[in-house]
Amino acid sequence: MWKRGKSSAQSLKGRYPDGRSDGDPYVSTGSDVVMTTVPEVLGMDIRTAASMLTGKNLKYDYDLVESDKPKDEVIEQDQAKGTEVPEGTVVKLKVSKGTCGDHSAAHHAPTTETGASGGF
Repeated sequence: MWKRGKSSAQSLKGRYPDGRSDGDPYVSTGSDVVMTTVPEVLGMDIRTAASMLTGKNLKYDYDLVESDKPKDEVIEQDQAKGTEVPEGTVVKLKVSKGTCGDHSAAHHAPTTETGASGGF
């Protein structure tokens, strides 16, 4: 036997802080997405690039690659400078392992940073 009472929609009346009238259904139009502009990080060292990207509410991921550019320099980014993207978008970077003339121990040591994200 069913009891008469309030429906779940009726019990939520008055609980919408966004100005909708009581009982109106909520349909997202996508306008709640906050956009940000991708900065250019090419030529920067990875630490500076990471700081700039996170300052724009973006995430990043990077791979270390062979290059004749200085060690830790960003040599490629997958999102073009000035592109409007939703906050939280992951910008993928390629970062130089260093030049062949770099004979430091760090250059020749195996690395586990490939594909690392954040956490410098």
